[in-house]
Amino acid sequence: GSSNTIDMMNLDHWQRKLLREVENIHKDSHESWPHLNEAVDGVLHNAQHLQAELQALGRNVNLAREHLLAQIAAEEDEFVKTQQQRDDDERYREVRYLVQKEKERKHIEQLVGKMQGRVDALQPEQHWRNLRISDASTKAALHHAVQQKLKSELEPWLREQMVQLPPP
Repeated sequence: GSSNTIDMMNLDHWQRKLLREVENIHKDSHESWPHLNEAVDGVLHNAQHLQAELQALGRNVNLAREHLLAQIAAEEDEFVKTQQQRDDDERYREVRYLVQKEKERKHIEQLVGKMQGRVDALQPEQHWRNLRISDASTKAALHHAVQQKLKSELEPWLREQMVQLPPP
């Protein structure tokens, strides 16, 4: 029996020691509990504040995104308008160029018509009757001189003008 008594005393000693430890933990936790609650409340408050700030930041980001998208759309619209204006200006210049060339072509046609009328007026029979030249060799020489003069002065000018005309 004495070994049983020693074992029981040893067990009793360990139980008391364990009980003291539990009481100490209970006492420490009771003392620490308010501080722990304050810390948890502080963390919770900070988390809520952070959540509100993140939500505000998210709204600001969305507003900035919408503003940028609107600005991009306005820039795209302006680009399209500018491109259309450039295209319209280019077409206007082309039309103006063609109209000018058409006017020049008509003017040249009128000049050619007038010159043709003059050439027709210079037809040998008509001209010779007006000049009353009866000598055939004189008529031929005069006719040849007029043709050479017209060819040397009129032909280069007509070629130059015709090159500048757009094709019909």
